Amino acid sequence: MKALNLIVALLLLGVIAYSSKANATGLSRTSQLISESRLELRLANLKDAEKYWRFGNEHLLRDDYKAAIADFTKAIEINPEFAQAYLNRGVAYAFLQDYQAAIADYTKAIEINPKLAPAYDNRGVVRGELAQSFKYLFNLL
Repeated sequence: MKALNLIVALLLLGVIAYSSKANATGLSRTSQLISESRLELRLANLKDAEKYWRFGNEHLLRDDYKAAIADFTKAIEINPEFAQAYLNRGVAYAFLQDYQAAIADYTKAIEINPKLAPAYDNRGVVRGELAQSFKYLFNLL
């Protein structure tokens, strides 16, 4: 009887050990699937960000600056590291003469991608426009 109990106990331990190993393998596979799903989701999000960026560009070409800003903002919400979206939103703000917002977006684009030359150029132009606006205001006083 003791031998039978010992055999049953060993069999149970073997089943438990096998089950634990299977669960560990299953968990690692599950973790891998989750990682792959997150990567796929991230890639899909990047494509969505690019889609909104393209929409924003279309609005810019039609001089619909508020709609362009909304689309560029959506692209930035999806991908906060999308330097080109900050650059183009800055362009839309500049056309609306919201120079402070334009400068902030150009500066953010430069922080993300220091080699994005148009951001430096546009920021300089907008700073010049802002300086001219202040100069004009002071002349009125």
